[in-house]
Amino acid sequence: MEDVKADVEDGKTDANKTVKASLVVRNINDGLAYSVGMELIRESDGEPFRVYSLYYDAARDEIHSKRQAVKRALVRVIKELPKDTELLMVRSTNRLFTGYKNIADKLGHTGDLSQSGLQVYMRRANTTGSRMKRADMLSSDAADRKESIVSDLY
Repeated sequence: MEDVKADVEDGKTDANKTVKASLVVRNINDGLAYSVGMELIRESDGEPFRVYSLYYDAARDEIHSKRQAVKRALVRVIKELPKDTELLMVRSTNRLFTGYKNIADKLGHTGDLSQSGLQVYMRRANTTGSRMKRADMLSSDAADRKESIVSDLY
């Protein structure tokens, strides 16, 4: 992630075209459902602009692992990113995010995760800062509500 941050600072990647995401995924009732909370932040101003509180019923949505839930959530997020986004940096405390790798290497290669000119990187966050706590609350909210909500903040 530091290399990507250096690219942004050096002007190789425009901060206006970079989006950061904090992600929390939960396994509910031993795999009967999964919830994902995400907060998207523009690198240029550091302010959240969209939140995702997603609920996946394992049987209905054919999702049977946290990895599949994360992949489904990220496919949705990527499709809904502003068109000029060049870089999506995803952080999570989940062990799935250990290391710093291209998302295709971690979640399996799929055309669904590609968008022309978009780089997607993910890494494990060692701390639970305020952004990760908000993502955790969004995930918890989806688990309690048993339905998905996406909201633009401005």
